Amino acid sequence: GNFNKRHRRQRLYSILKDKVVYVIKCVVYDEKVIYARLADRRQNHYLHENKAATLKLYNLIKNDDEPLEDDEPIKQGAIGFIRYNSGTQMVEKVHRSIKDQNKKEIIKDILEFLSSKPDVAGEIPNA
Repeated sequence: GNFNKRHRRQRLYSILKDKVVYVIKCVVYDEKVIYARLADRRQNHYLHENKAATLKLYNLIKNDDEPLEDDEPIKQGAIGFIRYNSGTQMVEKVHRSIKDQNKKEIIKDILEFLSSKPDVAGEIPNA
């Protein structure tokens, strides 16, 4: 499933309350990229996760979204938050977890994993 609803995320937050956690929200704003990705997924329909790759379902989930940024653990800093635009492969926002003792290393590892650009770890907004 997805975590577009707060009550689904709250269950995870309660289990992980003593851990250093970063939630990564992947976004794409370019409709051409969205259409191309959905079309590609429909071509690979043998994969279970691609069976529901329709624009109707995409819009239903997108329009029913409860923003991660409004979750109390994220607003309070107990859980870190990263918004990543997978269309542009750019990190748009970073809110660090107050529980994170190795701040630069964890963020650097996450950003390097997210992007194919080798220098993205140096592009940390709000660092």
